[in-house]
Amino acid sequence: VDVGVGIDDHYWHDSYSMFGEARQARLAANLKRSAGQFDSMELIRMLTIEGARALGMGDEIGSIEAGKRADIILLDVDKPKFTPRTNIPAQVVNNAVPADVETVIVDGDVVLRNGVPETMDSDDVRQRVNQAVERFMDETGWELDIGGSEPPTSIETVRDLPKRGPARLLTRLAMQSARDRFSF
Repeated sequence: VDVGVGIDDHYWHDSYSMFGEARQARLAANLKRSAGQFDSMELIRMLTIEGARALGMGDEIGSIEAGKRADIILLDVDKPKFTPRTNIPAQVVNNAVPADVETVIVDGDVVLRNGVPETMDSDDVRQRVNQAVERFMDETGWELDIGGSEPPTSIETVRDLPKRGPARLLTRLAMQSARDRFSF
């Protein structure tokens, strides 16, 4: 069985780090079964070729081979935490974090060089994200700040259902259906 390590919801685990997910996989397996469940190279393979195979994409991505997409990350290993450079798989799984990623190449194109995005305007993205969060707070009543969030109460949520997403759409469809059927 091909086993991949991935992230489906970073809010659930407070993580957007594939390296961290590999560490968590090791810790969870060790707690469940016994120490030594996954060695570091197995975890590297779960992050790369095994993950690609689990997605049914092992013939396109997951390893550096002729004919495959050139999807590669380069880590800055000139940091004290990567010293000495022995057992590199263990160094990556145990110590690497997203901030150690220096270069990202996707399908042969460099998208991050020396830690700086090449394919987007980071300031513009941050501004658009902040605007989207403001709109979310205005539309939902959620209060968000640097200390966390406070969702609206259940009563507020039920009271405001006709104003929100699918409920709003269904209400509009029901009203249109009623207009089509009956003359007002």
